[in-house]
Amino acid sequence: ISQAECVTSTIPETILEYTANKKIVKRMGNSHPNISPHGCYPCKGQDKWITITANSQDQWKSLSNLLLPETGTDNRFESNASRIHNRKELDKLISSRTLSWDNVELMNTLQRKGVAAGAVLNGKELLFNEHLNQRDFFEIVDHHPESEVPTLPYPGKPWKMSANSDVKMKGAPLFGQHNESILKNHLGLTNESYDALINEEAVVNYIKLDPKEILVSREAREEEGSIYSYDPDFKSTIKSYFNI
Repeated sequence: ISQAECVTSTIPETILEYTANKKIVKRMGNSHPNISPHGCYPCKGQDKWITITANSQDQWKSLSNLLLPETGTDNRFESNASRIHNRKELDKLISSRTLSWDNVELMNTLQRKGVAAGAVLNGKELLFNEHLNQRDFFEIVDHHPESEVPTLPYPGKPWKMSANSDVKMKGAPLFGQHNESILKNHLGLTNESYDALINEEAVVNYIKLDPKEILVSREAREEEGSIYSYDPDFKSTIKSYFNI
Protein backbone atom coordinates (compact mmCIF):
# COMPACT_ATOMS: atom_id res chain seq x y z
CA ILE A 1 0.00 0.00 0.00
CA SER A 2 1.30 3.45 -0.90
CA GLN A 3 2.50 5.21 2.25
CA ALA A 4 1.57 8.59 0.79
CA GLU A 5 -2.03 7.50 0.22
CA CYS A 6 -2.34 6.25 3.81
CA VAL A 7 -1.21 9.61 5.18
CA THR A 8 -3.29 11.62 2.71
CA SER A 9 -6.50 10.13 4.08
CA THR A 10 -5.75 11.63 7.51
CA ILE A 11 -5.23 15.23 6.35
CA PRO A 12 -8.01 15.96 3.82
CA GLU A 13 -8.43 19.62 4.82
CA THR A 14 -4.72 20.30 4.34
CA ILE A 15 -4.71 18.65 0.92
CA LEU A 16 -7.80 20.58 -0.19
CA GLU A 17 -6.37 23.87 1.09
CA TYR A 18 -3.34 23.46 -1.12
CA THR A 19 -5.26 22.07 -4.10
CA ALA A 20 -7.86 24.83 -4.10
CA ASN A 21 -5.95 27.81 -2.69
CA LYS A 22 -2.26 26.91 -3.11
CA LYS A 23 -1.87 27.55 0.61
CA ILE A 24 0.65 25.45 2.52
CA VAL A 25 -0.76 24.77 5.97
CA LYS A 26 1.79 24.88 8.78
CA ARG A 27 1.98 22.31 11.56
CA MET A 28 -0.48 22.91 14.40
CA GLY A 29 0.04 19.86 16.57
CA ASN A 30 -3.22 19.19 18.42
CA SER A 31 -4.58 22.68 17.78
CA HIS A 32 -7.42 23.57 15.40
CA PRO A 33 -7.39 26.60 13.08
CA ASN A 34 -10.95 27.61 13.96
CA ILE A 35 -11.44 26.39 17.55
CA SER A 36 -9.79 27.24 20.86
CA PRO A 37 -9.24 25.62 23.24
CA HIS A 38 -8.47 22.50 21.24
CA GLY A 39 -5.53 20.49 22.49
CA CYS A 40 -3.89 17.75 24.52
CA TYR A 41 -3.06 18.69 28.10
CA PRO A 42 -0.92 17.02 30.81
CA CYS A 43 -2.55 15.41 33.83
CA LYS A 44 -1.47 13.98 37.16
CA GLY A 45 0.85 10.98 36.92
CA GLN A 46 3.55 9.75 34.56
CA ASP A 47 2.82 10.51 30.91
CA LYS A 48 -0.92 11.06 31.51
CA TRP A 49 -2.81 13.32 29.14
CA ILE A 50 -6.30 14.46 28.18
CA THR A 51 -7.68 15.97 24.98
CA ILE A 52 -10.16 18.82 25.41
CA THR A 53 -12.03 21.01 22.96
CA ALA A 54 -14.74 23.64 23.39
CA ASN A 55 -16.78 23.83 20.19
CA SER A 56 -19.27 26.39 21.50
CA GLN A 57 -19.64 29.17 24.05
CA ASP A 58 -21.70 26.87 26.27
CA GLN A 59 -18.89 24.31 26.28
CA TRP A 60 -16.36 27.04 27.00
CA LYS A 61 -18.41 28.29 29.95
CA SER A 62 -18.67 24.79 31.40
CA LEU A 63 -14.94 24.24 30.93
CA SER A 64 -13.89 27.61 32.35
CA ASN A 65 -16.26 27.33 35.33
CA LEU A 66 -14.57 24.06 36.28
CA LEU A 67 -10.91 24.81 35.52
CA LEU A 68 -10.58 28.55 34.96
CA PRO A 69 -13.22 30.43 36.97
CA GLU A 70 -11.05 33.57 37.04
CA THR A 71 -11.29 33.94 33.23
CA GLY A 72 -14.98 34.84 33.30
CA THR A 73 -14.15 38.56 33.03
CA ASP A 74 -10.95 38.17 30.99
CA ASN A 75 -11.43 39.82 27.59
CA ARG A 76 -8.69 37.64 26.09
CA PHE A 77 -10.96 34.62 26.29
CA GLU A 78 -14.48 36.03 25.95
CA SER A 79 -15.09 34.72 22.40
CA ASN A 80 -13.77 31.94 20.22
CA ALA A 81 -11.98 34.51 18.05
CA SER A 82 -10.23 36.06 21.03
CA ARG A 83 -9.34 32.63 22.38
CA ILE A 84 -7.76 31.71 19.03
CA HIS A 85 -5.77 34.96 19.11
CA ASN A 86 -4.56 34.15 22.65
CA ARG A 87 -4.24 30.41 22.11
CA LYS A 88 -0.77 30.01 23.66
CA GLU A 89 -1.70 31.79 26.88
CA LEU A 90 -4.94 29.82 27.17
CA ASP A 91 -3.25 26.47 26.60
CA LYS A 92 -0.71 27.28 29.32
CA LEU A 93 -3.51 28.15 31.75
CA ILE A 94 -5.45 24.98 31.02
CA SER A 95 -2.29 22.85 31.36
CA SER A 96 -1.56 24.36 34.76
CA ARG A 97 -4.99 23.22 35.98
CA THR A 98 -5.23 19.80 34.35
CA LEU A 99 -1.95 18.79 36.03
CA SER A 100 -3.78 18.33 39.33
CA TRP A 101 -6.41 16.01 37.83
CA ASP A 102 -6.47 12.30 37.04
CA ASN A 103 -7.07 12.18 33.29
CA VAL A 104 -9.97 9.69 33.39
CA GLU A 105 -11.65 11.49 36.29
CA LEU A 106 -11.37 14.82 34.46
CA MET A 107 -12.68 13.27 31.24
CA ASN A 108 -15.78 11.95 33.00
CA THR A 109 -16.33 15.24 34.81
CA LEU A 110 -16.09 17.30 31.62
CA GLN A 111 -18.26 14.92 29.62
CA ARG A 112 -20.98 15.14 32.25
CA LYS A 113 -20.87 18.93 31.78
CA GLY A 114 -21.20 18.59 28.01
CA VAL A 115 -17.57 19.32 27.16
CA ALA A 116 -15.82 17.17 24.55
CA ALA A 117 -12.93 15.46 26.34
CA GLY A 118 -11.07 12.19 26.09
CA ALA A 119 -8.35 10.66 28.24
CA VAL A 120 -5.27 9.54 26.32
CA LEU A 121 -4.93 5.83 27.11
CA ASN A 122 -1.99 3.50 26.63
CA GLY A 123 -2.33 -0.03 25.28
CA LYS A 124 -2.95 -1.66 28.64
CA GLU A 125 -5.56 0.92 29.63
CA LEU A 126 -7.37 0.41 26.31
CA LEU A 127 -7.32 -3.36 26.71
CA PHE A 128 -9.05 -3.19 30.08
CA ASN A 129 -11.25 -0.19 29.25
CA GLU A 130 -14.75 -0.73 30.64
CA HIS A 131 -16.55 0.97 27.74
CA LEU A 132 -14.69 -0.95 25.01
CA ASN A 133 -15.31 -4.25 26.73
CA GLN A 134 -19.00 -3.52 27.28
CA ARG A 135 -19.13 -2.96 23.51
CA ASP A 136 -17.40 -6.34 22.94
CA PHE A 137 -14.74 -4.50 20.97
CA PHE A 138 -12.04 -7.07 21.62
CA GLU A 139 -12.30 -10.49 19.97
CA ILE A 140 -10.84 -13.62 21.54
CA VAL A 141 -8.66 -15.40 18.99
CA ASP A 142 -7.34 -18.97 19.14
CA HIS A 143 -3.99 -19.73 17.50
CA HIS A 144 -2.70 -22.94 15.95
CA PRO A 145 -1.42 -25.23 18.75
CA GLU A 146 1.97 -25.59 17.06
CA SER A 147 2.48 -21.82 17.14
CA GLU A 148 2.67 -21.89 20.95
CA VAL A 149 0.87 -18.53 20.93
CA PRO A 150 -1.84 -18.50 23.61
CA THR A 151 -5.45 -17.51 23.13
CA LEU A 152 -5.49 -13.70 23.22
CA PRO A 153 -7.84 -10.72 22.82
CA TYR A 154 -7.36 -8.56 19.72
CA PRO A 155 -8.96 -5.26 18.61
CA GLY A 156 -12.14 -6.07 16.72
CA LYS A 157 -14.23 -4.20 14.17
CA PRO A 158 -14.79 -0.50 14.96
CA TRP A 159 -18.39 -0.78 13.75
CA LYS A 160 -21.05 -3.40 14.27
CA MET A 161 -23.64 -4.43 11.66
CA SER A 162 -26.01 -7.37 11.49
CA ALA A 163 -24.31 -8.63 8.33
CA ASN A 164 -20.86 -8.93 9.92
CA SER A 165 -21.79 -9.95 13.46
CA ASP A 166 -20.85 -13.60 12.81
CA VAL A 167 -17.53 -12.84 11.11
CA LYS A 168 -14.82 -13.79 13.56
CA MET A 169 -11.08 -13.31 13.38
CA LYS A 170 -8.72 -16.25 13.13
CA GLY A 171 -5.14 -16.57 14.26
CA ALA A 172 -2.36 -16.05 11.75
CA PRO A 173 -1.49 -19.29 9.91
CA LEU A 174 1.78 -21.10 10.31
CA PHE A 175 4.28 -20.78 7.49
CA GLY A 176 3.01 -23.15 4.79
CA GLN A 177 -0.02 -24.25 6.82
CA HIS A 178 -2.43 -24.05 3.86
CA ASN A 179 -0.12 -25.38 1.15
CA GLU A 180 -1.87 -28.75 0.94
CA SER A 181 -5.36 -27.27 0.80
CA ILE A 182 -4.46 -24.72 -1.89
CA LEU A 183 -2.42 -27.08 -4.06
CA LYS A 184 -5.00 -29.89 -3.95
CA ASN A 185 -8.35 -28.12 -3.72
CA HIS A 186 -7.63 -25.02 -5.81
CA LEU A 187 -4.80 -26.01 -8.15
CA GLY A 188 -5.91 -29.61 -8.70
CA LEU A 189 -2.83 -31.54 -7.62
CA THR A 190 -3.39 -35.22 -6.90
CA ASN A 191 -2.32 -36.81 -3.64
CA GLU A 192 0.58 -38.47 -5.46
CA SER A 193 1.76 -35.20 -7.01
CA TYR A 194 1.54 -33.38 -3.72
CA ASP A 195 3.41 -36.13 -1.86
CA ALA A 196 6.12 -35.99 -4.53
CA LEU A 197 6.57 -32.26 -3.94
CA ILE A 198 6.83 -32.90 -0.21
CA ASN A 199 9.46 -35.61 -0.74
CA GLU A 200 11.42 -33.29 -3.03
CA GLU A 201 11.17 -30.58 -0.34
CA ALA A 202 9.69 -28.24 -2.94
CA VAL A 203 6.84 -27.47 -0.52
CA VAL A 204 6.14 -28.18 3.13
CA ASN A 205 3.02 -28.82 5.18
CA TYR A 206 4.11 -26.14 7.59
CA ILE A 207 7.26 -24.89 9.24
CA LYS A 208 7.48 -24.18 12.91
CA LEU A 209 9.75 -21.19 13.43
CA ASP A 210 11.54 -21.04 16.74
CA PRO A 211 11.15 -17.74 18.61
CA LYS A 212 14.16 -15.44 18.64
CA GLU A 213 16.17 -15.30 21.82
CA ILE A 214 15.54 -12.18 23.87
CA LEU A 215 19.01 -10.69 24.29
CA VAL A 216 17.93 -7.85 26.59
CA SER A 217 15.44 -8.49 29.39
CA ARG A 218 12.16 -6.60 29.40
CA GLU A 219 13.00 -5.22 32.83
CA ALA A 220 16.22 -3.77 31.41
CA ARG A 221 14.36 -2.27 28.44
CA GLU A 222 11.91 -0.62 30.82
CA GLU A 223 14.75 0.79 32.90
CA GLU A 224 16.53 2.25 29.85
CA GLY A 225 13.27 3.71 28.55
CA SER A 226 13.03 1.79 25.27
CA ILE A 227 9.65 0.37 26.37
CA TYR A 228 7.03 2.18 28.42
CA SER A 229 6.50 -0.52 31.05
CA TYR A 230 6.60 -4.25 31.65
CA ASP A 231 4.10 -6.24 33.71
CA PRO A 232 5.30 -9.79 34.50
CA ASP A 233 1.74 -10.79 35.50
CA PHE A 234 0.17 -9.49 32.29
CA LYS A 235 -0.69 -12.93 30.87
CA SER A 236 -2.50 -14.07 34.01
CA THR A 237 -4.31 -10.71 34.21
CA ILE A 238 -5.56 -11.12 30.63
CA LYS A 239 -6.72 -14.69 31.29
CA SER A 240 -8.62 -13.65 34.39
CA TYR A 241 -10.18 -10.49 32.90
CA PHE A 242 -11.30 -12.09 29.61
CA ASN A 243 -12.04 -15.50 31.14
CA ILE A 244 -9.83 -17.40 28.68
